[in-house]
Amino acid sequence: MDLGWLISFATLLNVIIKRAFSITRPPSTLHMLPINDGSFGFPSGDVQVATVFFMIIFLSFNSKTLKIISIAMIINIMLSRLYLGVHSIYDVIGGMIFGVF
Repeated sequence: MDLGWLISFATLLNVIIKRAFSITRPPSTLHMLPINDGSFGFPSGDVQVATVFFMIIFLSFNSKTLKIISIAMIINIMLSRLYLGVHSIYDVIGGMIFGVF
């Protein structure tokens, strides 16, 4: 399947899951960046799409370096969402799980 279609599908799936669960983001006092768009936090769309993208790289190449970079990028994006306070740990783990499957 084409990368563009996979990322489009992951984004659509993310919107459906967010509306189905309707779990809000962490309180705005925890955000380093102001987020007042009223969107739901679970699952993290950034983590979900990054997981899809980097898992394709991980599975497509036999390079040990690319595999390590792919895993590191997924972890770093997860940590960045937590650091900025825009997602909870459950949001980023959910995004990773839905990205893998």
